[in-house]
Amino acid sequence: MHTDYLQSLRYKLQKRIRRQKTTGFETYIFLLRQLLQFLDGESPFVAVQSELMQRFPKAGEVAEAIIKEGFMAADEKELISTALCNEGEWAAVSLGVLRRFSELDDSRKVTQFVLPQSSGKYDDHLAVFSSSYLIPFYEYLDERLDDPQFILGQLVRFKHLCEWFWRNDLFRAWEASSNRGEKILAMKLYEFLFTEGIHVQIEP
Repeated sequence: MHTDYLQSLRYKLQKRIRRQKTTGFETYIFLLRQLLQFLDGESPFVAVQSELMQRFPKAGEVAEAIIKEGFMAADEKELISTALCNEGEWAAVSLGVLRRFSELDDSRKVTQFVLPQSSGKYDDHLAVFSSSYLIPFYEYLDERLDDPQFILGQLVRFKHLCEWFWRNDLFRAWEASSNRGEKILAMKLYEFLFTEGIHVQIEP
């Protein structure tokens, strides 16, 4: 992906994360919704989120348990400790918790979703919430943006799509214009990579 483009995305994301970490309980949920809207509007972030949830499909169940039953209840079921053993899995759980928390109408409910704190201040609980969920997800997102393994994984996914679903259509496209067949197939790959948030240089 283009370096300048990635740097711009990272800068925009960092600004939003800093603002999210320092906001008070009165505006935390509103800013979290804005953050998620930003992530859902940028294709590289959409691609990383999609890949993350595909890798850890059970993470949504853990996040749901934390939101519905509370952190301590989920921990008693050993859901927390299991997920915490894997950095990627906890990032997926964190994403699920962030999304579900953003749907609540009152950020003061945060006390249910973190370990008990000696402070009774909601902002202190939100600081722990950010450290527990926001930062792990953010760090995963930032590291995966230009990770070669992520791009390789998307290429493998494209290969499977071609073999399992697009084989006949691609073969017909090749037959219809065999002298341009390679170019046609390459454009299909470029289209797939673009929709997955991976920007590439296309040969004229």
